[in-house]
Amino acid sequence: MRSNYEEVNEATALTLTLTKKGDDKLDEIDSVGDESLWIEPQVDAMLAIQNDYYALENGAEMEIWHQEFLRQYKENFGAESHLTYEDFVDLFKKGYVSVQKVIWDD
Repeated sequence: MRSNYEEVNEATALTLTLTKKGDDKLDEIDSVGDESLWIEPQVDAMLAIQNDYYALENGAEMEIWHQEFLRQYKENFGAESHLTYEDFVDLFKKGYVSVQKVIWDD
């Protein structure tokens, strides 16, 4: 085991990320040209995830990840996200959203 595990752990984080399938879905929605679709909670969340880092607690339950997304969304946009827990989970089930390990570079 690494002797500097804590240092490595502090320099990395799990973040939400949009998958290729999620990117393709946003492209599909964009090609329709119906701007009302952009305010749908799942679409709005995918746009937010595409444009910002949403750090997650490693090993936390999905409910905690959802709450953390909502908190960071409000912090980023000054408004509440209307993404329900069920819709959050659905983004993962549909393969639009995933997590990735990020190394923070000082």
